[in-house]
Amino acid sequence: MDLNDNIIPTTLFTYYTFSCFNCNFDDIIHALDSEYATNDKWKMQQKPFAFDLYEGEPRPGGAHFPKAYFYVPKVSSCCVMFSNYADGLATMAYWMSRKVQCPCYNFRITNADTPCSINSLEYISCGELLRIVYAMQDPQ
Repeated sequence: MDLNDNIIPTTLFTYYTFSCFNCNFDDIIHALDSEYATNDKWKMQQKPFAFDLYEGEPRPGGAHFPKAYFYVPKVSSCCVMFSNYADGLATMAYWMSRKVQCPCYNFRITNADTPCSINSLEYISCGELLRIVYAMQDPQ
């Protein structure tokens, strides 16, 4: 499957999350470096972006090692975080918004044919939740 033509390949997922930070990529890298560069438990590396952190949907819970990609899409100037956690590493999104002092949009999206389908958008500014919107499909 060629992912270059798709912004979000919805056919790969039944549920996915991502965050968009209204800042530049260098601000994100600087914030991560200042927090995690000396921490042996975290490893940062640069590699091409791929939707390969999970198949279908992220595993629930926090028993697995957190991973996240940060990238700048061709169609926007925001910096996107895509992670392997079901909550989209929401705590990191709040932390990053506060650390970089930028707005952040968290998205949680399910396919329409998924049972109990729900979608949400959170608007965070400088680490504070300002608005949350839910969209659900009634199965009846």
